[in-house]
Parts: sequence; C-alpha cells; structure tokens
Amino acid sequence: MRTPSWRAVVIFLVIGASTLAVLYVGSFIAAGFFFPGGCDEGMAPDRSVANGRGDVADEYLEACTGFGTAVNYSIELRPHGGARTITLVRYDEASYAYPKLRWLDDDALVIELGKVNFVWSKRSSAGPIRITYAYTTASWGELWREFKESF
Repeated sequence: MRTPSWRAVVIFLVIGASTLAVLYVGSFIAAGFFFPGGCDEGMAPDRSVANGRGDVADEYLEACTGFGTAVNYSIELRPHGGARTITLVRYDEASYAYPKLRWLDDDALVIELGKVNFVWSKRSSAGPIRITYAYTTASWGELWREFKESF
C-alpha cells in the first residue's frame, strides 16, 4: 500500500477545514432565519404613577431575542404635555416586587429599586422634579456565585 503524498494530506486538511467553516457560518445563518431576533418593548403593566400635575413615571422594559435574550430595564418620565420621555435610570433586573415608584409631591419622585447588580445613567433631576433613589447593590461575591450557578 502506498502512503499518501504530503500534497494529498494538505488538500484533505484544507477541504476539511473549509467544510467545517462553511457549516459553522451556515448554522448561524440558519439560526437567524429560523429564529429571527427582534425586540419587544413597552411600559411595564401596573408600574405607572402620576403626580397631581400629570407627570407620569413608568418602568420601561426592552426584551431582545436572537441567540439569547437580553432585557434592559429603565425608569422613564413622561412630563405633562410633553411628547418625549426622559430616561431617569437604567439598571439590571431588580429584586422581586421592585421597582416601587411614588411621588412625595408634584416635584419629588422616589424610586426604590430594591437589590440590583448594576445601576447606571442615573439622573438626580428632570426639570423641576427632584429624584431620590433607594437601592442596594450586590457584592462581587454574590455576582460571582450567580455567574457560576448559571452554568
């Protein structure tokens, strides 16, 4: 029996690697075709509060799917008579039964987030409205434990 030449081995390896690359890329294309991504967004039900002037604070959710699901949480303010919403805070998923929103008066809003991992884009005021936040953040040990348990 004759041993294959080095050229035959190289050609075999190139064809095999090319086939694997095509299958790999093709699987992503097929997954995108059969499981199209997209985002659903809107105000969370039963989380709106309005003050006497008509300003409304809402919890806003945006869930995007594709190869996984990512959910973005924020609190939005719709000023009375305004067409645009103002993002007051963005955060990761809050603990159960949170956030809690309440107006102290027409110019003071309290946002309780409960226990969250991260908070960013936090505003302390929006026009004449002062915003106060109440939350606790998870420690790095808790974040690491949640990360390990997710696998």
